[in-house]
Amino acid sequence: MIDGKFSILITKQDVQEYANSVNEKEGIYFSEEDAKQHGFASIPLPPSMPFLFLKPKEVLFHGVVHRTQSFDYNQPLYIDTNYMCEYTFKEVKRRHGYIFYEQKLTIFSEKGNQVATCSSTLIKGERE
Repeated sequence: MIDGKFSILITKQDVQEYANSVNEKEGIYFSEEDAKQHGFASIPLPPSMPFLFLKPKEVLFHGVVHRTQSFDYNQPLYIDTNYMCEYTFKEVKRRHGYIFYEQKLTIFSEKGNQVATCSSTLIKGERE
């Protein structure tokens, strides 16, 4: 099992690069004015962006297939806000020559309130 804690600050440029990479055209990810017109305090992070907070070691994720992914938000995440993160990665089972892993990223505000949880299941063949 791998556990880790880290802090992260996402900038407007980070969000714009991510939005462009996934072909997201919503103005809320590019303009603070547009985001505020849609009820946001600032530019929000796209819902699936938090998994990019992780900088996994290539050896762990070489040959991995993404099986499931889920996101649970208590509030939107915003640019220029420092977040504290806890990450866990563990093997959960082996079956028919495959290893199943679960990873979980829990995100906290600077005040220590849990603001989001991101989970996924990954599969890797035991034979390379």
